[in-house]
Amino acid sequence: MTLAADSETSSGRSADSWLAAAKTLLRQRSNQAFRDFRLAVRPIYALYARGPNRRLQHGRTAVLLRIDGRAVMVTAAHVLDPISSGIPMFTSGPVGTHPVEIKGRIQATPLPAGGRHHDHVDSAFWEMPDDVVAALGGVRFVESWRISQNKAPIERRYYMAMGYAISRNKGAIDHAARGIGNRISRYSGSVVEIPALAAELGTSGANHMFLSFEKRAHSEDDAPVDTFGPKGLSGGPLLDLGDFVSEAAYSADAMHQASLSGILIAHKKKHKAIVAMKMGPIVASIRKYLQTPPAQE
Repeated sequence: MTLAADSETSSGRSADSWLAAAKTLLRQRSNQAFRDFRLAVRPIYALYARGPNRRLQHGRTAVLLRIDGRAVMVTAAHVLDPISSGIPMFTSGPVGTHPVEIKGRIQATPLPAGGRHHDHVDSAFWEMPDDVVAALGGVRFVESWRISQNKAPIERRYYMAMGYAISRNKGAIDHAARGIGNRISRYSGSVVEIPALAAELGTSGANHMFLSFEKRAHSEDDAPVDTFGPKGLSGGPLLDLGDFVSEAAYSADAMHQASLSGILIAHKKKHKAIVAMKMGPIVASIRKYLQTPPAQE
């Protein structure tokens, strides 16, 4: 990501000192956000029947929410599409738990005639039975108070994407030892306006967020690195890391807790951006669905 500042801030802080302070604050907030949300960010697997043995394959990402007291898993609709083709899909808790099948009350945006790439809402959720929640063990559910209303100006803030990138989880499933070990990837950057991308999606952009995603980034120790491939992050969270412009953000007693702003649904390489669907319409859809008795669905 790139941090930028004028040659001098209103308080007299030099550009160099502001950049150093901003990088330090970004490391602190992104690390705290990772600790706060990692147990709510879960991997998705598919069980493909190829060859003599059926084996789990790493797929994408999901986020666990608690909406009006109900446990819900939310992800991108295209992540769960294989279920409609008869392919069992699973999620799992921390190391030591067993994968659980995703089945039951699942709701997804309708599949367009031209394919899922024409679905620019691309959201799905699953009401999780109590026995599944218990089987997942020590996971965490994002409560309503940690879900952003997306009212703050994006120009003043930084955001972080999280998920299970396929490129970093190729050996996550040890079939011989019957064990699973996953690696969560994260990327921090700016959310920007991209009118051309909004037009391409055929939307106003009001319900979407575009996270700038560059080929080169910086590691925690500020060393330049190649960015990982984002495939697999679909269904993962976009977290609001807060204001990085006001002087108050840098005071010794300043406190900030990251909030869930959106769900990642696509990587648009041409526009150098990851697309996220805002949480407002997603939560509204979940609430409407949960209020509908199963017999009337």
